[in-house]
Amino acid sequence: MLAIKVPKDEQFQYSFDSNLLGGLGKIESKTLKAIPYYAWAHREMGEMAVWLN
Repeated sequence: MLAIKVPKDEQFQYSFDSNLLGGLGKIESKTLKAIPYYAWAHREMGEMAVWLN
């Protein structure tokens, strides 16, 4: 089961990565990288969470 705890004071940064799947935006912090749901299946195997608390 996917269980990631992100501190309440975690800082997030949006960036556009032109090398990722032909170009898409992502949101990252020290503990999390979020990409759009539609692009998930085009990456390597890994866990996915659709809902974040």
